[in-house]
Amino acid sequence: MDTPPPHSTQPSMTCRRKTPPGALRPKAGASPRNCPDAEPAALPAPALVKHQARLGLRIEEGTAAARILFIHPMGTDLYNQLTLDLLAPAAAPGAELEVRHLPGLPETPFVPPSEVWGSAFFQAVRDAERDGFDAAVSACTSDPLVKEAKQLVGIPVIGPFEALARTAPSLGGLTIVASGYKIETWAPRAAAHGLEGVLLNVRKADFSHPDPDTAARLFASDPGALRGMVLEEMARALRDDGVEQTRLARDEDGAACVFYACSLWSGMLGPVSEQVPGVAVLDPLVMPLRYAEYLTVVRRSASEASAQTAKSSPTTL
Repeated sequence: MDTPPPHSTQPSMTCRRKTPPGALRPKAGASPRNCPDAEPAALPAPALVKHQARLGLRIEEGTAAARILFIHPMGTDLYNQLTLDLLAPAAAPGAELEVRHLPGLPETPFVPPSEVWGSAFFQAVRDAERDGFDAAVSACTSDPLVKEAKQLVGIPVIGPFEALARTAPSLGGLTIVASGYKIETWAPRAAAHGLEGVLLNVRKADFSHPDPDTAARLFASDPGALRGMVLEEMARALRDDGVEQTRLARDEDGAACVFYACSLWSGMLGPVSEQVPGVAVLDPLVMPLRYAEYLTVVRRSASEASAQTAKSSPTTL
């Protein structure tokens, strides 16, 4: 993420399953903000099965879809319903999604430093495995502590930047669009994820947050107004800078894809891709969702293959 961005982790949305205590369901008929985003819609069930077959993956119709947990590293649910409404239409048919926050953290509208929430994040990842999720996804685009969390559990723990590192090389040259806050960290991060030969440029679409006093006052008195203020500033950054920076990424950098490095831009990027055709605009939350779904298919296919091999192997006494 860019500016210490507001993130949320919230109770959850479930499809095809009773929502667990403390979880939120997406509103009926909800759709993401402007979310005919740059990424293709989820395949309908028959097409999904055929697509998996082409990949050499054996998932039969009727097989349970992925159960995926998104974790927002903050102590409030300020953006939770928004996240659920965004991801639900983008998920594969039948997928179960939950979004949780980290209980016990200070209730602020922005993500605290990782030293504050590391232990709670690790526990949330352990809980995800215990609760039967197929994957856990951090909703912070810079992937803090994701690498360390992977060592704790047997399910995939994914961050948006990891999903980017697996996606961008197949598309072509990459430009990252970020705010000015710690903008110098994105190129080293890309290199650390193996993208040194893929990253072409890091461009700025700057945004600000409400001052701390205003944020604290609105958080206590009118969280909805605070959320609206933050999201409007994110949308303004896209209107004023994002579209033009994406155009320059395509025309000057020669980029084939553009990654927006703050999860609060998720669901807002449809107008950008519409105004700048010819470049893939990668949504920072939809992309890791689809990567997590893919990993679920791969892991289940491998488990099925192992089970079949074990069945067919002669038993030696």
